[in-house]
Amino acid sequence: MSIAAKLVSDGKVDYCLTNYEAVKKYNLKFITNPISIDMVWSLFGRKDYFLYS
Repeated sequence: MSIAAKLVSDGKVDYCLTNYEAVKKYNLKFITNPISIDMVWSLFGRKDYFLYS
């Protein structure tokens, strides 16, 4: 789910950055050509909960 794409679809904001799947799901229109980028994702959690020691 893309909260940003939903906000555009609902008319609450004018533009957002999102992915192709969200554009299709919320019936949005690209206003620029899509740009491919390398992206790194990280998972964050509370400091008192450690998955690794």
